[in-house]
Amino acid sequence: MKDCPYVGPRPFTATDQDMFKGRKAEAQELIALIHAHPIVLVYAPSGAGKTSLINAEVVPGLRKAGCRVFACGRVSGKLTPGFPAAPGKSIYEFNLLSTLVDSGDNSAPPPPTSLSEFVARYAQTPDSGLPTPIVLVIDQFEEIFTHYPERWQDRKQFFLDLAEAFASLRRLRVVLSMREEFIARLDPFADELPGRLRTRFRLCPLTPKGALEAIKEPAAARGVSFAEGVADKLVASLRGAPLSEEQQGSSPSEFVEPLHLQVVCRGIWEALADGTKVITESSIKTYGDVDQALARYYDDCVAQT
Repeated sequence: MKDCPYVGPRPFTATDQDMFKGRKAEAQELIALIHAHPIVLVYAPSGAGKTSLINAEVVPGLRKAGCRVFACGRVSGKLTPGFPAAPGKSIYEFNLLSTLVDSGDNSAPPPPTSLSEFVARYAQTPDSGLPTPIVLVIDQFEEIFTHYPERWQDRKQFFLDLAEAFASLRRLRVVLSMREEFIARLDPFADELPGRLRTRFRLCPLTPKGALEAIKEPAAARGVSFAEGVADKLVASLRGAPLSEEQQGSSPSEFVEPLHLQVVCRGIWEALADGTKVITESSIKTYGDVDQALARYYDDCVAQT
């Protein structure tokens, strides 16, 4: 069936906000932390949905609150031949500025050469007379450790550059989003930053309640409902529980993996006949198995390649 309300394995974007469900409480908590603290470290296991939460809920929420947000910043990128290796020139700062500046706009001023210059450029008080918080969101920040290992000295310089930006603008807010297995590697640099990176937010996979919202609400917005108890059985299946008492299986896990939910729900939706208004139990018995859904997805990717 067309007009699928499930994004599948890719992260949600700002344009997918109407399909992103089940994370309202987490978004509100993270937005409150960003307002209250200069720097917030967001971390989670891979696949828990950090990028989706930030893109589809947190960034729109911050903008609605009057913040000027520069999202999707990355410290990785293609190393420019001849990039200077001299002290004071960090490849990570260079890449971040490259992702935050629209180089395709020929009418734009020259790209800033430092984070301090970048925040100063947008620090002017708007016509309302109220100072506008500036928020930089740096996604997949573990790349500062996984990219350019030969430029290891640039890591220290990047944190010094970030500290200088904080000193130049007190209403600057920075969100660092990264995989949790890299958290300990930040310790040598924590002293350079406000609060020593104590303000942290750990994102868990979806709770069963959140998973139920993420399953039912996007479909309902397309005029499609789940038959009584069917969405609950799908949540149970995604948690690793058997679909019926006759089946054998492991005990349910605490959470639902967002990636699994999106892949399974997209598979169910795409298999529906046009005009379907109610999703029945037969659909989840046929398409609701996580392993089979992932196998079909991988097969499709290989076939397309």
